[in-house]
Amino acid sequence: MIDFISDNIYILLILAGVVAQWVKSQKEAREQRQFEEARRRALAEQAVEEYEFEGGIDLLEPQYPRREAIPPPLPSALPDKTLIPPSVEDFSSELARQQRLLEQVSELKRSKKEKRNAPLPPAHSYDRQAKPVSKRSITRRLNSRSELRQAIVLKEVLDKPLALR
Repeated sequence: MIDFISDNIYILLILAGVVAQWVKSQKEAREQRQFEEARRRALAEQAVEEYEFEGGIDLLEPQYPRREAIPPPLPSALPDKTLIPPSVEDFSSELARQQRLLEQVSELKRSKKEKRNAPLPPAHSYDRQAKPVSKRSITRRLNSRSELRQAIVLKEVLDKPLALR
């Protein structure tokens, strides 16, 4: 037991600090609730005393002055100018812009289709015969540490997975 305490003293100190902080916050919350409850009781008693002192005027419910209801304004008989559509001449520049955009889109679609239908470039072919590797070149390469590491990594990558061996 003593070994556990001495081995984990930092953890136990942190745990004790957390518990102390939690107890302190609970105590502060309880004190805050008691203070608010006492304040509410005092305000309620004061309101009752003022009600009795003022001779029956209800101070607990606020009295708002009544306002006269005003109906919304009636719509005008003349038509609004914003509802009248603009003339066709006003749209001519917009229609020309839209036509240009339509031509650009069709050109892009056409070029994309041509690229898709274009023949692929020939793939690289390796018809060369493999050269025989001498023992001397292999031993020379494996003498270097970096070459040896690279060879081990390549073996692990290119070999069968460990689960299938």
